[in-house]
Amino acid sequence: MAAGSRQTAREGLFLLLAYALGFCVPFLLAALSWEKFGPCLRRHYAWLPRIQKTMGLFLIFFGILMLSGMTLRIMAFLAG
Repeated sequence: MAAGSRQTAREGLFLLLAYALGFCVPFLLAALSWEKFGPCLRRHYAWLPRIQKTMGLFLIFFGILMLSGMTLRIMAFLAG
């Protein structure tokens, strides 16, 4: 949104590039380091179902917060 409202195309392009790199770089690093860290992570596969269920509950919880408008109250509280 901020990239589209910039005064010059160069500023908007820079913001979009930074946004795209922010999405791309972590996935590239994960793919490049999989050979080294993959065997380490395989030891923790037994925990994966519990982790997935916990993260699913967090997603549902934060979705409810967003739908009810509570996130705005929380942000206002944290801002002081």
